[in-house]
Amino acid sequence: MGSKTHKLPLSSIENLPFTSKTNEEKPKISCVSQSRFDISKYCDLCEIYREELAPTSVSVATIQSTTQKVAIKKIYKNCLVNDFQKTQAVQECSLHHSLDHRNIVKAVEWGEDDDAYSLVLEYIDNPTYFKEKIEDNLNPVKNELKLKSYMHDVLQGLAYLHSKGIVHGDIKIENLLLNTNEDQEQPMPTVKLCDFGLSRKLDKDTGKFFMEFPVGSLSYMAPEIKAKAYVDEKIDIWALGVVLYKMAVAYKPTQITGYKYGSGPIPFRKVDWRKRSPELQYLIVQMLNTNPAERISAEEALLHPWFKEECLSQEIV
Repeated sequence: MGSKTHKLPLSSIENLPFTSKTNEEKPKISCVSQSRFDISKYCDLCEIYREELAPTSVSVATIQSTTQKVAIKKIYKNCLVNDFQKTQAVQECSLHHSLDHRNIVKAVEWGEDDDAYSLVLEYIDNPTYFKEKIEDNLNPVKNELKLKSYMHDVLQGLAYLHSKGIVHGDIKIENLLLNTNEDQEQPMPTVKLCDFGLSRKLDKDTGKFFMEFPVGSLSYMAPEIKAKAYVDEKIDIWALGVVLYKMAVAYKPTQITGYKYGSGPIPFRKVDWRKRSPELQYLIVQMLNTNPAERISAEEALLHPWFKEECLSQEIV
Protein backbone atom coordinates (compact mmCIF):
# COMPACT_ATOMS: atom_id res chain seq x y z
CA MET A 1 0.00 0.00 0.00
CA GLY A 2 1.35 3.40 -0.90
CA SER A 3 0.93 6.85 0.55
CA LYS A 4 1.30 8.92 -2.61
CA THR A 5 -0.75 12.02 -3.27
CA HIS A 6 -3.04 11.48 -6.26
CA LYS A 7 -3.65 14.37 -8.61
CA LEU A 8 -7.30 14.49 -9.67
CA PRO A 9 -8.46 15.65 -13.14
CA LEU A 10 -10.94 18.20 -11.77
CA SER A 11 -10.90 20.41 -14.83
CA SER A 12 -12.94 17.89 -16.79
CA ILE A 13 -15.64 17.45 -14.15
CA GLU A 14 -18.94 19.07 -15.03
CA ASN A 15 -21.50 16.62 -13.71
CA LEU A 16 -20.07 14.59 -10.89
CA PRO A 17 -22.11 11.35 -10.93
CA PHE A 18 -22.86 10.95 -7.21
CA THR A 19 -26.12 9.12 -7.74
CA SER A 20 -24.85 6.97 -10.59
CA LYS A 21 -22.17 5.15 -8.60
CA THR A 22 -23.22 1.55 -8.28
CA ASN A 23 -21.93 -1.53 -6.54
CA GLU A 24 -20.49 -2.80 -9.82
CA GLU A 25 -16.74 -3.38 -9.79
CA LYS A 26 -14.05 -4.90 -11.89
CA PRO A 27 -13.80 -8.72 -11.58
CA LYS A 28 -13.22 -9.65 -7.96
CA ILE A 29 -10.93 -12.10 -6.29
CA SER A 30 -12.97 -15.20 -5.48
CA CYS A 31 -13.97 -15.24 -1.83
CA VAL A 32 -13.13 -18.08 0.52
CA SER A 33 -14.81 -18.63 3.89
CA GLN A 34 -13.18 -19.61 7.16
CA SER A 35 -10.68 -22.47 7.06
CA ARG A 36 -7.23 -23.38 8.27
CA PHE A 37 -5.27 -20.41 6.99
CA ASP A 38 -2.71 -21.36 4.35
CA ILE A 39 -0.06 -18.66 4.13
CA SER A 40 1.77 -20.61 1.41
CA LYS A 41 -0.77 -19.31 -1.13
CA TYR A 42 0.78 -15.88 -0.72
CA CYS A 43 4.24 -14.58 -1.52
CA ASP A 44 6.25 -11.35 -1.25
CA LEU A 45 4.88 -10.58 2.21
CA CYS A 46 5.89 -7.13 3.47
CA GLU A 47 4.69 -5.96 6.87
CA ILE A 48 3.51 -2.34 6.73
CA TYR A 49 1.89 -1.94 10.15
CA ARG A 50 2.66 -3.30 13.59
CA GLU A 51 2.74 -1.37 16.84
CA GLU A 52 4.34 -2.65 20.01
CA LEU A 53 1.82 -4.51 22.19
CA ALA A 54 -0.87 -4.14 19.53
CA PRO A 55 -2.78 -7.36 18.73
CA THR A 56 -2.78 -6.75 14.98
CA SER A 57 -0.43 -6.37 12.04
CA VAL A 58 -1.00 -5.62 8.36
CA SER A 59 1.13 -6.91 5.50
CA VAL A 60 0.99 -6.52 1.74
CA ALA A 61 1.26 -9.79 -0.19
CA THR A 62 0.70 -11.35 -3.61
CA ILE A 63 -1.59 -14.25 -4.45
CA GLN A 64 0.77 -16.71 -6.10
CA SER A 65 -1.79 -18.14 -8.50
CA THR A 66 -2.96 -14.77 -9.87
CA THR A 67 -0.15 -12.31 -8.98
CA GLN A 68 -2.83 -10.02 -7.57
CA LYS A 69 -1.92 -7.86 -4.58
CA VAL A 70 -3.81 -8.17 -1.30
CA ALA A 71 -3.44 -7.01 2.29
CA ILE A 72 -3.36 -9.51 5.15
CA LYS A 73 -4.51 -8.41 8.59
CA LYS A 74 -3.43 -10.70 11.42
CA ILE A 75 -4.94 -10.71 14.90
CA TYR A 76 -2.48 -12.48 17.20
CA LYS A 77 -3.97 -14.93 19.66
CA ASN A 78 -1.31 -14.41 22.32
CA CYS A 79 -2.38 -10.75 22.54
CA LEU A 80 -6.02 -11.64 23.19
CA VAL A 81 -6.33 -11.86 26.96
CA ASN A 82 -9.66 -13.65 27.31
CA ASP A 83 -12.34 -15.61 25.48
CA PHE A 84 -14.39 -12.47 24.87
CA GLN A 85 -11.57 -10.91 22.84
CA LYS A 86 -11.16 -14.12 20.88
CA THR A 87 -14.88 -14.13 20.14
CA GLN A 88 -14.65 -10.52 19.01
CA ALA A 89 -11.77 -11.37 16.66
CA VAL A 90 -13.76 -14.18 15.05
CA GLN A 91 -16.82 -11.94 14.83
CA GLU A 92 -14.80 -9.20 13.11
CA CYS A 93 -13.46 -11.58 10.49
CA SER A 94 -16.79 -13.31 9.90
CA LEU A 95 -18.82 -10.11 9.71
CA HIS A 96 -16.35 -8.33 7.43
CA HIS A 97 -16.21 -11.34 5.12
CA SER A 98 -20.01 -11.26 4.77
CA LEU A 99 -20.05 -7.69 3.42
CA ASP A 100 -20.10 -6.84 -0.29
CA HIS A 101 -20.19 -3.17 -1.28
CA ARG A 102 -17.93 -0.97 -3.39
CA ASN A 103 -17.43 1.44 -0.47
CA ILE A 104 -16.30 -1.24 1.97
CA VAL A 105 -12.86 -2.84 1.77
CA LYS A 106 -13.53 -6.33 0.47
CA ALA A 107 -12.56 -9.29 2.65
CA VAL A 108 -11.71 -12.13 0.29
CA GLU A 109 -10.72 -14.84 2.76
CA TRP A 110 -10.33 -15.46 6.45
CA GLY A 111 -9.03 -18.29 8.56
CA GLU A 112 -6.83 -19.16 11.50
CA ASP A 113 -3.72 -21.05 12.45
CA ASP A 114 -2.10 -21.71 15.81
CA ASP A 115 -0.83 -18.13 16.12
CA ALA A 116 -3.40 -15.81 14.62
CA TYR A 117 -6.69 -15.10 12.93
CA SER A 118 -5.96 -13.86 9.40
CA LEU A 119 -8.19 -11.67 7.25
CA VAL A 120 -7.21 -11.24 3.58
CA LEU A 121 -8.37 -7.91 2.17
CA GLU A 122 -8.41 -6.26 -1.23
CA TYR A 123 -5.38 -4.09 -1.89
CA ILE A 124 -5.91 -0.36 -1.37
CA ASP A 125 -3.30 1.80 -3.05
CA ASN A 126 -3.50 4.98 -0.94
CA PRO A 127 -4.77 3.92 2.49
CA THR A 128 -3.15 6.64 4.60
CA TYR A 129 -4.13 9.60 2.40
CA PHE A 130 -6.68 11.12 4.79
CA LYS A 131 -4.62 10.49 7.92
CA GLU A 132 -1.52 12.07 6.43
CA LYS A 133 -3.34 15.01 4.84
CA ILE A 134 -5.72 15.92 7.67
CA GLU A 135 -4.43 14.37 10.91
CA ASP A 136 -0.70 14.73 10.32
CA ASN A 137 -0.43 17.81 8.10
CA LEU A 138 -3.59 19.65 9.24
CA ASN A 139 -4.51 20.23 5.62
CA PRO A 140 -8.30 20.30 4.96
CA VAL A 141 -10.00 19.10 1.78
CA LYS A 142 -10.36 22.53 0.24
CA ASN A 143 -12.04 21.47 -2.97
CA GLU A 144 -15.72 20.97 -2.22
CA LEU A 145 -16.24 18.69 -5.22
CA LYS A 146 -13.74 16.26 -3.74
CA LEU A 147 -15.31 16.57 -0.31
CA LYS A 148 -18.76 15.80 -1.70
CA SER A 149 -17.47 12.73 -3.52
CA TYR A 150 -15.56 11.40 -0.51
CA MET A 151 -18.52 11.88 1.81
CA HIS A 152 -21.02 10.42 -0.65
CA ASP A 153 -18.90 7.26 -0.82
CA VAL A 154 -18.78 6.91 2.96
CA LEU A 155 -22.50 7.50 3.33
CA GLN A 156 -23.25 4.84 0.71
CA GLY A 157 -21.13 2.38 2.66
CA LEU A 158 -22.87 3.29 5.90
CA ALA A 159 -26.33 3.12 4.35
CA TYR A 160 -25.51 -0.41 3.18
CA LEU A 161 -24.32 -1.45 6.65
CA HIS A 162 -27.29 0.10 8.41
CA SER A 163 -29.73 -1.54 6.00
CA LYS A 164 -28.31 -4.85 7.19
CA GLY A 165 -28.68 -3.90 10.85
CA ILE A 166 -24.92 -3.43 11.34
CA VAL A 167 -23.29 -0.56 13.22
CA HIS A 168 -19.66 0.13 12.29
CA GLY A 169 -18.88 1.56 15.71
CA ASP A 170 -15.53 3.20 14.94
CA ILE A 171 -15.96 5.75 12.16
CA LYS A 172 -12.93 8.07 12.09
CA ILE A 173 -10.43 9.55 9.64
CA GLU A 174 -8.05 6.59 9.92
CA ASN A 175 -10.76 4.10 8.94
CA LEU A 176 -11.52 5.78 5.61
CA LEU A 177 -9.20 4.47 2.90
CA LEU A 178 -8.65 5.98 -0.53
CA ASN A 179 -8.37 3.75 -3.60
CA THR A 180 -7.20 5.71 -6.64
CA ASN A 181 -7.03 3.02 -9.32
CA GLU A 182 -10.34 1.18 -8.98
CA ASP A 183 -12.37 2.65 -11.83
CA GLN A 184 -10.71 4.76 -14.50
CA GLU A 185 -14.12 5.94 -15.74
CA GLN A 186 -14.85 7.69 -12.44
CA PRO A 187 -13.31 11.17 -12.11
CA MET A 188 -12.75 10.72 -8.38
CA PRO A 189 -11.00 7.97 -6.42
CA THR A 190 -13.12 5.68 -4.24
CA VAL A 191 -13.35 5.89 -0.45
CA LYS A 192 -13.84 2.63 1.43
CA LEU A 193 -14.66 1.79 5.05
CA CYS A 194 -12.38 -0.58 6.94
CA ASP A 195 -11.86 -2.05 10.44
CA PHE A 196 -14.92 -3.80 11.81
CA GLY A 197 -13.37 -4.69 15.16
CA LEU A 198 -16.01 -2.72 17.11
CA SER A 199 -18.96 -3.45 14.84
CA ARG A 200 -22.20 -4.73 16.31
CA LYS A 201 -25.51 -6.03 15.04
CA LEU A 202 -28.74 -4.33 16.04
CA ASP A 203 -31.48 -6.23 17.82
CA LYS A 204 -34.17 -6.99 15.23
CA ASP A 205 -36.96 -6.12 17.66
CA THR A 206 -35.65 -2.96 19.30
CA GLY A 207 -33.35 -1.63 16.56
CA LYS A 208 -30.66 -1.03 19.20
CA PHE A 209 -27.79 -2.85 20.89
CA PHE A 210 -26.67 -2.86 24.51
CA MET A 211 -23.34 -1.21 25.24
CA GLU A 212 -21.92 -2.65 28.46
CA PHE A 213 -19.22 0.02 28.60
CA PRO A 214 -18.25 2.89 26.26
CA VAL A 215 -16.17 1.79 23.27
CA GLY A 216 -14.92 3.68 20.26
CA SER A 217 -12.50 6.50 19.51
CA LEU A 218 -13.10 9.12 22.18
CA SER A 219 -13.19 12.30 20.07
CA TYR A 220 -15.68 10.70 17.65
CA MET A 221 -18.04 9.17 20.22
CA ALA A 222 -21.68 10.28 20.21
CA PRO A 223 -23.04 11.79 23.45
CA GLU A 224 -25.41 8.86 23.99
CA ILE A 225 -22.49 6.43 24.27
CA LYS A 226 -22.10 5.58 27.93
CA ALA A 227 -21.96 2.55 30.19
CA LYS A 228 -25.01 0.27 30.09
CA ALA A 229 -26.68 2.24 27.30
CA TYR A 230 -28.83 1.13 24.40
CA VAL A 231 -27.63 2.77 21.19
CA ASP A 232 -28.25 2.42 17.47
CA GLU A 233 -26.71 3.16 14.08
CA LYS A 234 -26.94 6.92 14.69
CA ILE A 235 -23.63 6.73 16.58
CA ASP A 236 -22.00 6.22 13.16
CA ILE A 237 -23.67 9.36 11.81
CA TRP A 238 -22.40 11.45 14.74
CA ALA A 239 -18.86 10.18 14.20
CA LEU A 240 -19.11 10.91 10.48
CA GLY A 241 -20.31 14.42 11.28
CA VAL A 242 -17.09 14.97 13.24
CA VAL A 243 -15.13 13.52 10.31
CA LEU A 244 -16.86 15.81 7.80
CA TYR A 245 -16.24 18.91 9.94
CA LYS A 246 -12.59 17.95 10.33
CA MET A 247 -12.17 17.22 6.61
CA ALA A 248 -13.47 20.71 5.88
CA VAL A 249 -11.23 22.69 8.27
CA ALA A 250 -8.66 20.21 9.70
CA TYR A 251 -9.85 20.53 13.30
CA LYS A 252 -12.82 19.31 15.34
CA PRO A 253 -15.54 21.57 16.79
CA THR A 254 -14.33 20.87 20.33
CA GLN A 255 -10.88 22.22 19.45
CA ILE A 256 -12.42 25.70 19.48
CA THR A 257 -11.71 27.19 22.91
CA GLY A 258 -14.62 26.90 25.29
CA TYR A 259 -16.88 24.80 23.08
CA LYS A 260 -18.40 21.51 24.22
CA TYR A 261 -21.06 19.51 22.39
CA GLY A 262 -24.46 20.55 23.68
CA SER A 263 -23.20 23.86 25.08
CA GLY A 264 -24.54 25.76 22.07
CA PRO A 265 -24.77 25.67 18.28
CA ILE A 266 -22.00 23.94 16.32
CA PRO A 267 -19.34 26.66 15.83
CA PHE A 268 -18.42 27.70 12.29
CA ARG A 269 -15.69 30.33 12.43
CA LYS A 270 -16.13 32.75 9.51
CA VAL A 271 -12.42 32.79 8.73
CA ASP A 272 -12.53 29.03 7.98
CA TRP A 273 -16.07 28.65 6.62
CA ARG A 274 -16.64 31.80 4.55
CA LYS A 275 -16.03 29.96 1.27
CA ARG A 276 -17.94 26.85 2.22
CA SER A 277 -21.50 26.28 1.04
CA PRO A 278 -24.25 26.80 3.65
CA GLU A 279 -25.64 23.39 2.70
CA LEU A 280 -22.45 21.76 3.99
CA GLN A 281 -22.79 23.50 7.35
CA TYR A 282 -26.45 22.52 7.55
CA LEU A 283 -25.62 18.85 6.90
CA ILE A 284 -23.01 18.89 9.66
CA VAL A 285 -25.53 20.41 12.09
CA GLN A 286 -27.98 17.62 11.27
CA MET A 287 -25.31 14.95 11.74
CA LEU A 288 -24.18 16.43 15.07
CA ASN A 289 -27.65 16.67 16.60
CA THR A 290 -27.22 15.57 20.22
CA ASN A 291 -30.62 13.84 20.08
CA PRO A 292 -30.09 10.57 18.14
CA ALA A 293 -33.82 10.33 17.34
CA GLU A 294 -33.59 13.65 15.47
CA ARG A 295 -30.16 13.01 13.92
CA ILE A 296 -30.18 12.54 10.16
CA SER A 297 -29.81 8.96 8.84
CA ALA A 298 -27.36 7.82 6.18
CA GLU A 299 -30.17 7.37 3.64
CA GLU A 300 -31.52 10.84 4.40
CA ALA A 301 -28.06 12.38 4.20
CA LEU A 302 -27.57 10.94 0.70
CA LEU A 303 -30.59 13.01 -0.39
CA HIS A 304 -29.32 16.18 1.26
CA PRO A 305 -29.27 19.39 -0.86
CA TRP A 306 -25.48 19.55 -0.48
CA PHE A 307 -25.20 16.63 -2.92
CA LYS A 308 -27.64 18.02 -5.48
CA GLU A 309 -26.34 19.13 -8.85
CA GLU A 310 -27.08 22.82 -8.35
CA CYS A 311 -24.59 22.85 -5.47
CA LEU A 312 -21.74 21.44 -7.50
CA SER A 313 -20.71 24.81 -8.89
CA GLN A 314 -19.64 25.88 -5.40
CA GLU A 315 -16.09 24.67 -5.88
CA ILE A 316 -13.11 25.82 -3.87
CA VAL A 317 -9.91 25.77 -5.89
